[in-house]
Amino acid sequence: MTPRRPPHTLATLTLLAATACAGTTERDDTVPEGSLWVPPLKQSVFLRGVFDDDPSQSIGRFLAPRTPHAAIDESNTFASRCGKAITYKVVGAGGSFDETFQSSTSVGGSIGVEKYGKLAAKYGKNGELRVKYTLKKKMVAVEDVDALSQCCDTAADQCGDGRIIREFYLGDGEVMQLLGSEKSVKAGGTYKIVDAEVDYKNGTAWKRVTKFENVYFAFKTGLVVKGRDIADDWDVKRPTSLDGQYFVGTSKPAASEQAAFQDAMLDARRQVVQYIGTVISEARVQTSKNLDDVWQDESAIQAASQGIASLVKDLRQKTRQPEGPTVRYITKVLTFVPTSKLAEMGKALAQALAANGKISAADAKKIEEASSSPTPN
Repeated sequence: MTPRRPPHTLATLTLLAATACAGTTERDDTVPEGSLWVPPLKQSVFLRGVFDDDPSQSIGRFLAPRTPHAAIDESNTFASRCGKAITYKVVGAGGSFDETFQSSTSVGGSIGVEKYGKLAAKYGKNGELRVKYTLKKKMVAVEDVDALSQCCDTAADQCGDGRIIREFYLGDGEVMQLLGSEKSVKAGGTYKIVDAEVDYKNGTAWKRVTKFENVYFAFKTGLVVKGRDIADDWDVKRPTSLDGQYFVGTSKPAASEQAAFQDAMLDARRQVVQYIGTVISEARVQTSKNLDDVWQDESAIQAASQGIASLVKDLRQKTRQPEGPTVRYITKVLTFVPTSKLAEMGKALAQALAANGKISAADAKKIEEASSSPTPN
């Protein structure tokens, strides 16, 4: 990951404490949590596997669906037909920074990260590395919103889960990994002969892994869905759109991540059913059966949810593990119902209700027609 050096091989990053001198027994260099100084984390910014001066072929590439955060790098992106709606521009930038960047679990070996003894702190276990740099330029994705929206509507598989490489950073600087406390590293003597490789700051010791000059060394991801930006806090503040409706499904605590994901999708589909029910109610559809009673019927909601299952896709998901004696997972998923697909969803919902005897075939036809009305926001 240095300018114009041979590409580095990638390996898992684990930040560990300094070992004793060669030939001695490994020393437990554990430092109490919270006692180490670490720079602030740069959200959604990742170190590259190879630094170069022209990453334009990767700008706007979509991340492979459901790529775990710890595995995000350029090797997990793909060229999409919808990428034709994304171009780029290079803009000037400035400033000197000392921050933490994410790296994929593969990038550590690419830039020379080593393993040192036992775990020094929780910092770094997810691939974090310290980066001191001077920013010079950014390569930024420019989207044709209408073209991208049309493409993703027509071929949803070409847009992955909506995440793209949004920016590349160009500049000069160095990458460092955590060794542990300054006191413990100096006491161990491991780096006395190469002390110039170690940077001490606020009582913390860092090993310089690599330096770079005038190259694109990192990239930033962003989420676009049908040409619209979505903030990383979508699970807290639901996004809005003039072209449809977003939904955030939340699971109950589950014994596995898969079970939590399925429950979150079920919750999202239930919300979509209620949403379409609102559209139909506002359209004042005249049916032989009171539809308000249908939307209160649990078995009807289940039938309708199954009917639209293939049309409601997860765009993004987050999973967490609440603390407790039993391992449990809670997942949130983001879904989107575009106005252009409402008629198709309404038809699938109505057919499912009719097939399960919840409404008549004639009422199903009326619901299909009403579901193509404008959506309430």
